[in-house]
Amino acid sequence: MPAFVKWGTGAGQADVREVPVPRAGPGEVLLRVEACGLCGSDVHAVRGDHGYEWVRPPVVLGHEAVGWVAEVGAGVDPALRGRRAGVVSIRGCRCCPVCDGGQPQLCPDRTVMGLSGPGAATPWVTVPAHWLVPLPEDLPRRVAVLLEPLSVAVRAAEHHGEVAAGQRVVVSGPGPIGLLAALVCQARCADVLVVGTTRDETVRLPAARRLGLRTAIGGTATRPDLWIEASGAPAAMAAAVHEVRTGGRVVAVGLFAEAVTLDLTAAVRREVRILTSYGSAPPDYAIAAKLLAGPLREAGALVTEFPLAEAPAALAAAEQARVVKPVVVAHGPAPSQSSSY
Repeated sequence: MPAFVKWGTGAGQADVREVPVPRAGPGEVLLRVEACGLCGSDVHAVRGDHGYEWVRPPVVLGHEAVGWVAEVGAGVDPALRGRRAGVVSIRGCRCCPVCDGGQPQLCPDRTVMGLSGPGAATPWVTVPAHWLVPLPEDLPRRVAVLLEPLSVAVRAAEHHGEVAAGQRVVVSGPGPIGLLAALVCQARCADVLVVGTTRDETVRLPAARRLGLRTAIGGTATRPDLWIEASGAPAAMAAAVHEVRTGGRVVAVGLFAEAVTLDLTAAVRREVRILTSYGSAPPDYAIAAKLLAGPLREAGALVTEFPLAEAPAALAAAEQARVVKPVVVAHGPAPSQSSSY
């Protein structure tokens, strides 16, 4: 079967190649992939950027998966067969204090779908059954595929940001996570402003405005209650800490390619709360699924679909910000039945 594979450690060594069709082992299901989003992590992995040296090729990319359970392995409830589901992408060991505390994405022994193990940029992928997230059967594909990135936005905006109705919120960085975080805040009746750069005026800020979000380039005159930093730009993080209101909250969800210098003395004197948000946990996925089926259904407008054969072009479009959220679509015939299931 075809798959988007990072096959070497050098920059750009990734393309669509043939790989074997997997079979579900004990505790696993075989997922017929409807669609798989590509994101910044895939870009970093393919370029071999700092912080991604641990990715060991060959590996099938893609962790933003949605599909249908085609087969179940030994020990898995047969009733799951035929169900539609998304997949938790960052998986903990499920037996350490961190996982027991409800934060499997922070587990010291965590694995990441599509980076440390096989991903979903392919027609078929095996998934541990306990990491499935049920999804409505009638949810449009381009909406359902946003489950994983929306769960990340939910964790930043709700779990850490504690967004509430009537709050003034600034989101810096109108990429997929930033725009989804802004939509979460808007759905919670906050007053939201999305801040970007002149480069973002080509695609991302217009996309934000089409979804009813206010936008600005550069700074903001407001003193927000909550600032979500999703750009990964050190200057944006410094501005967030400086411009948020006294007693306000800054949540950093973007990953930074270089060290960030902050005036912490000024932040201390104003009791600015600085928090970080990484990935998402199963409860965040559950909230994201409900939002997609309800007030955030229109978020599917952020998606641009590509056939699996054009996965390298889709990744390039993400890297160059020519689209907001590239998604590869792949379907395959059902594998033959096996008595081992």
